[in-house]
Amino acid sequence: MRRGCTHYTPPDYIENDVCEPGRTAFSDLDLAIALCSAAQDYDPMLVRCAAQLLGAEAVSAVALARQARMERCESIIRHVATAGAQIDTTREAFWREVLRRLPSGPAPRAGTLPHPSRFTVQTGISAPQKGGAPRQVWLRPQVAP
Repeated sequence: MRRGCTHYTPPDYIENDVCEPGRTAFSDLDLAIALCSAAQDYDPMLVRCAAQLLGAEAVSAVALARQARMERCESIIRHVATAGAQIDTTREAFWREVLRRLPSGPAPRAGTLPHPSRFTVQTGISAPQKGGAPRQVWLRPQVAP
């Protein structure tokens, strides 16, 4: 939660019960891959948090593709990267590089993974009268915990 994923906080969350080791000990990439790992029970909320963490500027496409292969979560990362390449205009080249480095494979069954809109905040939809056209902005982690 200290990395900016506060909108995913469960109702019973107690901040002092969670130890944040810091990015030096456990990077955004490491945490995102852990959330998507094949060893993890599947939870769409974990994929959403991982997508936000992967939006961090410090994440390397090379390292992401390598770790996705090592942890057998290529299909999940491919799903996130495909959405990123279509939506995240500030890091489109990053997401395309991730896709280029991931092996091809079967797509997850439709409706299994979160819809790409769940990786974004959508502005101008609930109150369009306040001005500005609706737009999607990729969620990013906080710069400093």
